[in-house]
Amino acid sequence: MRLAQDVDYIVLIIYFILMLAIGIYFSKFSKNVRDYFAGGNRVPWWVSGISLYMTNFSAWTFTAAAGFIYHSSWYGVIYISSGIVTYAVGALLTAKRWRRSRVVSPIEYTQTRFNIQTQQLLGWVISANFILSAGAQLSATCKFLAPLFGIDIDLLIVITGFVILLYTFLGGLWGVMITDFVQFVILISMTLIISPLSLKLVGGITGLIEKAPPLVFNHIYNNVHYDVHFLIAIYLIGIFGIAAGASQRFYSVVDEKSALKVGILASTLSLAQPLLFAVPPLVARIIWPDLMQVELFKKFFQPNDLVYLGVAVKILPIGLVGLLMSAMLAATMSTLSSVYNYVGSIITRDIYVSLFNPKADETKQFKFGRIISLVLGVIVIAEALIYIHSEFGIFNIMTTFFTLFNIPVNIPLALGLILKGIPRWGAFLSIIWGLVVGAIARFVAGWSMGLQVYIAGISTLLVLLFSEKIRQLYLNKRNLLAFISLVVSIFYSGIFIFNVFGELNFVKIFLIVTSSFLLGFSLIYFNKFIKENEEDKELVENFFKRIEKPVDVINEVYGKGEKEVSTFPFIGSILIIIGVLIPFLSVVAHSERDIYIFVAISVVYIVFGILMIYHGRKAEKKFNEYLEAVRNSGIPK
Repeated sequence: MRLAQDVDYIVLIIYFILMLAIGIYFSKFSKNVRDYFAGGNRVPWWVSGISLYMTNFSAWTFTAAAGFIYHSSWYGVIYISSGIVTYAVGALLTAKRWRRSRVVSPIEYTQTRFNIQTQQLLGWVISANFILSAGAQLSATCKFLAPLFGIDIDLLIVITGFVILLYTFLGGLWGVMITDFVQFVILISMTLIISPLSLKLVGGITGLIEKAPPLVFNHIYNNVHYDVHFLIAIYLIGIFGIAAGASQRFYSVVDEKSALKVGILASTLSLAQPLLFAVPPLVARIIWPDLMQVELFKKFFQPNDLVYLGVAVKILPIGLVGLLMSAMLAATMSTLSSVYNYVGSIITRDIYVSLFNPKADETKQFKFGRIISLVLGVIVIAEALIYIHSEFGIFNIMTTFFTLFNIPVNIPLALGLILKGIPRWGAFLSIIWGLVVGAIARFVAGWSMGLQVYIAGISTLLVLLFSEKIRQLYLNKRNLLAFISLVVSIFYSGIFIFNVFGELNFVKIFLIVTSSFLLGFSLIYFNKFIKENEEDKELVENFFKRIEKPVDVINEVYGKGEKEVSTFPFIGSILIIIGVLIPFLSVVAHSERDIYIFVAISVVYIVFGILMIYHGRKAEKKFNEYLEAVRNSGIPK
């Protein structure tokens, strides 16, 4: 089956060419490792904010998440709206501190704040989490596009994956963020049309509210249980995830105020989530209560994932299906390109340099970073080929990785910037505890994802906050610590054994008891390897002095002798040209309504293009003012 027409393919090909052209154009702005991974700390806050918003989108939003909303109704709407809270709260916690950390990699600071062992553990765990999740994002994209193209889904995964990694390899963080902005325009222009038109199918917002299934907090989706605890867990994970995981968007901007604006903008944009992304699957639930009775879905495995596509194809005119494909690719390209650049910075700065080649200069780091981006892209393509044929479901795959890895990693990573009292050795053991406890709860005891996050989060937090007291007990009252360790081991064994979901057998008991006692006595054994001295305390003290010091924009950003090149008017002009060309697609329109749709989308492109030109020239003027201040202060250009 093929739903796309020739004109849709032409639109999609032009989009691919545009993304690659942007990557090539911005390759000239990535001359060193700071440019490639941190944008030279000169990315405008509004570009970084939109980029942060876009990194949490992919075709997964339109496939797996849409399928979940179709199944769970308003429960899924609450789930997809989490960004309204998480972006704002996460940014308030750490945005300013990330900018003042003056780092190039999101975990670079941990070697000083904690120790090199913590840095290495975080590097490997975070990299694994992002790469495993990225494979699910790519597979979701191609699952959406394959019915439109009418071609083999495996071939589509390979083609799409290589286009994404190519422009990320060329453009670095600048290329990622600018393409994020262009993709944002494409995404918004399409969703602003699809959601209102889909509402007409059910009698408007009033009809949607009356006809959609009521809010229920218990759902079984692909044999996985989702409840109120899952929603609470998602919001908690999201807050710590933004506080720790949005670091690159926070430290790539000019100063602390700009960093905070990044998170506030992303939160504000999230207010549109329910209307733009949840309405079509809710409409699908009403008009197609049984998908297997609808011709479009009969031949597909897990048809829930294609409900957004079904609604879109039902209401869009010929020509705009190509733009819809572009919107899907836009969302996934934004996410994956960010993953490649983000993980590439970790592997380059925190693993390659710290562990294997401490003497690597900027040139070697830059070359290695670009190569590793290519390698990551190939790995993600291979994962997507595996995921697409999994019976577990793309939504379940994503939420499994998300709930398992994020809390144990993000709590220490975020609180390390905030709390001075956490000792340098405190984070390492807390991360191990969170990962092991979470894995036992989920995969052995069979707990729901919400309960899993609770116990993993509480375990991580307690070990982190009490690490100094545990150390003092080891030094002064070792027998008391041994007793506490025994009690902790028995407590975890009991709480899991007496709350196993499903059959309790010898293997489960063995795994639970062994893991619990290993964790309990790690409180004693771990302390044998800690070397505490005054130098450690001084490092932490100096770190927080740097965090408390405001960024000197003139000296630290514009006084490095770098030449500013105004890029945004150029991109704005491209958007205006696209907006002017879109109405010509109306030659294939079948009705007057279709013509209005083309014109409306054209207006969106032109408006964003004008705004980008305006703000680009404003930014250029501000740069010239800073440059003049640099000259007057005597700092070399």
